[in-house]
Amino acid sequence: GGSGNPSAATAKGVVSAMEGALHHLGRGSIAGKTVVVQGLGHVATAMIAELLRRDVGKVVASDISDAPLAAASSRFAGAPLELCLAAPGDASILARPGDILAPCALGGILNSETIPAIAAPLVCGAANNQLLDGEHDAARLLARGIAHVPDFVANRMGIVHCANEQYGRFRNDPAILRHFDPAWENSIFRVTERVLQRSEAEGITPSAAANALADELGLLPHPVWGHRTRLIIDALVSGGWADGRSAPP
Repeated sequence: GGSGNPSAATAKGVVSAMEGALHHLGRGSIAGKTVVVQGLGHVATAMIAELLRRDVGKVVASDISDAPLAAASSRFAGAPLELCLAAPGDASILARPGDILAPCALGGILNSETIPAIAAPLVCGAANNQLLDGEHDAARLLARGIAHVPDFVANRMGIVHCANEQYGRFRNDPAILRHFDPAWENSIFRVTERVLQRSEAEGITPSAAANALADELGLLPHPVWGHRTRLIIDALVSGGWADGRSAPP
């Protein structure tokens, strides 16, 4: 039962948000970029794997524990990855130069003390509630010219997994995969672009733009998922589960 560990999908969604933001900013693709990561939990580790698949130039990552650093060093041996041990409360990683800063640890990390030191022009990570003060810290980032992808825009696949459990699941589910496809108007890539475009057009923070968009979309009726049962049955048959050739998805 359940939808399984959402970490990989969440990580892929965060990378999709990075791509959408880079495209909006005219900064090209992730290839060759330097990404600075705070925290090496399940999502961050999966995110680094996604970044490497997209030929990222370098990843600089910190954690307050030796264990995840050792695990990442072993898993990504030979990759362009710099790992740093940080003391609890040490947020100096946020000041490391890079193209993207990805907060993937505790919330409240973007605040009046840390924002002045941020060196990256784009902040996009997996941590929840990154802004200590949702209004004032968003304004501080905007004043510094730092583009910020709100956390609930970038990391939405965690909640999508939970919300979709009631509809059943199967491998290569189009209801999941569409979130990563820029061709879909509500994909993470496209929504990230819309949020940043609205922020610029209306002179508001990306957080305010994202909340306004969420309020508008929340008024739309939920679509009926027609033929969902047929898709699940076809997937179970083609995957071999129906005749015992494979485990459940």
